[in-house]
Amino acid sequence: SMLAEHAQTLAFDENLSEQEVLMRCHQGLSAEQSDFSEGESEWVIRRLAELLGWAGEELGDGERQP
Repeated sequence: SMLAEHAQTLAFDENLSEQEVLMRCHQGLSAEQSDFSEGESEWVIRRLAELLGWAGEELGDGERQP
């Protein structure tokens, strides 16, 4: 739930879609210096989408962009 406000701010301030915000947050959680495993970061993003009432589409490789 700590990411919810940050995600809403990103969506509003940068005029990003919900999926773009979720992908950016996932990229941050999946970064090398992060303490989260891939599975943990995916769970956090799915939970974030649930808390915000956003569509929680799968985070497949086709959606991850550098």
